[in-house]
Amino acid sequence: MSKYAPMDTQPPATPFNEDEASGHFFRLLGELHHSYTALEHELTCSVYVAVTRLVERDDAVVAMLGGQRMSPLKDTIKRLLRVTGAAIDRKAFVDSLFSHLGEIQFFRDRLTHFITVMSDYNPECWVNMNFTGIKEREKMEDIHFNLFALHAAACDLRALRFLVGAIFAYRIAGVDETLPTIPEWQFSPSMLVRDHPVIQETRRANSRGEAIPTNGS
Repeated sequence: MSKYAPMDTQPPATPFNEDEASGHFFRLLGELHHSYTALEHELTCSVYVAVTRLVERDDAVVAMLGGQRMSPLKDTIKRLLRVTGAAIDRKAFVDSLFSHLGEIQFFRDRLTHFITVMSDYNPECWVNMNFTGIKEREKMEDIHFNLFALHAAACDLRALRFLVGAIFAYRIAGVDETLPTIPEWQFSPSMLVRDHPVIQETRRANSRGEAIPTNGS
């Protein structure tokens, strides 16, 4: 059984100290980023598989399809499914995979672009803060999570890597078109506690110059 526990459960009997928690955080963060990159690689390969069934892959194909990041890759795959006549159940399978991937992608992007620090109240819990990357205070948001969220996201990315190989199996002669079963995901958006600041509205004038009351005044 994993030593990590979701945020809504009791803490382990022997919690980590700060040094142990830091070591686990950076190891799990590395696993998350590596798993994300590996999935991006696998999705690119699946696109090549689909396209090479249409034309012989050459430099022009590589120039058009190579170097795509996750969001364009997902759009390309959905478009290829449409133009190659994929069955409805296969499209639904991909939609389900990409829906969960989108939840993890949000978490991964926050970790990539904004600072994450250990919380003051528990070394197993961490806080990601975006206040240096926003232009409007209304968009400021802290995300609190524990180490299990990182572990769960990395595990699901590894599972996705093996599932996406079936996306274009129907394009390869002699391959069974039966779709694999989607597992019970370990990561859930509920593992991220999203904390927004309270914005105090100011009194402002309407078109007739009258003050608009706020906060019940």
